[in-house]
Amino acid sequence: METINYLKCTDCGKEWLSSQKSDSVLQVYYCDRCGKKRIVKGSGVDGVSVHGECFCGGKFKRCGEDILCPKCHGRNIVSTTEIAVLWG
Repeated sequence: METINYLKCTDCGKEWLSSQKSDSVLQVYYCDRCGKKRIVKGSGVDGVSVHGECFCGGKFKRCGEDILCPKCHGRNIVSTTEIAVLWG
């Protein structure tokens, strides 16, 4: 299953879509410094909250932990809408 969230930064007003995969095949990680997204394949990543370093020096953390605004890199993010997509 995949959950798509419509997110908004309360610092600068930027709005964007973010997907979160909740299965053992794909895990989504975000850089805690620049906000870059990394999708990792493989069931061996289950339970891993940090997955490597980003080119900017930050660490990739599991989706939902420290998501940053892609515009201002602020941490004041709210989810305004959530849509669950089932893959069959």
